Amino acid sequence: MQLNTNNLTVGNGTYSSFQAVSPGANLWVNLLQVSGAVSGGSPGINAAGTDTNIGLNISTKGNSGINFLTELYGKIQFAILDNASGADYITVMSGSGAAVLSTNAGNLSLNSAGGSTTLADGGVTLPSIPSSASALDAVCWNATGGVLTHNAAGALCSASLEELKDKLGAITAGDADVDLMALHPFWGKFKDSVTTISDHRVQPFFGAHQVEGVDPRLVEYDVDGNLRSVRYANLTALLTVAYQTQSVRLQELEARVKTLEAGH
Repeated sequence: MQLNTNNLTVGNGTYSSFQAVSPGANLWVNLLQVSGAVSGGSPGINAAGTDTNIGLNISTKGNSGINFLTELYGKIQFAILDNASGADYITVMSGSGAAVLSTNAGNLSLNSAGGSTTLADGGVTLPSIPSSASALDAVCWNATGGVLTHNAAGALCSASLEELKDKLGAITAGDADVDLMALHPFWGKFKDSVTTISDHRVQPFFGAHQVEGVDPRLVEYDVDGNLRSVRYANLTALLTVAYQTQSVRLQELEARVKTLEAGH
């Protein structure tokens, strides 16, 4: 072991800095610098040198982790823990010692430890979802499994398999006619105060309160029973029945006209 002024430099009497460098920094390719608090700066560990890429490795032996602590080692704020499976595992700790953010084998977990989880105003980007206002892709929340998923190619957030539903009877022509004729669609746009919607251009609307008054089965409610939205996708079932009914009526009328014309 060699120790001289080229290898180890200790700061002045105020202990403003401490540096550990490789012998003859000008001759050696890489160096490690550990610096203490100085005026206008903070303690730091830096790797530098003349190589194109300089890295800094911190390693442990066995199954020990790498912890970053504050308050004289009293609190673990950031930890890289050993995982028996060999998968990457990084944990950001809360003041109580609970993990609030962790990655493991490609999965990212957020744990609010009893509080709420807030996403920054900049939003969350899901790169596979088109940004166009006319895109039919959807982000869906599974309230049972607690999973956020992306449905592409026009798929909506409803489950369409028959085995997931209890059939309670066919939608009759009368059901469709009564409901559709009572709805009051209108032209409008979202108010400037509605910041959760980006498209404030004029567009066709239904009013959820008006639709609820016609048929509560055509609107959605939250877990507390509060009115939330119109079931736009489900309206297609009524429209399908109405179209089928009108098609049958039109065919009947065309047949009667042909009969009348043939009689003359």
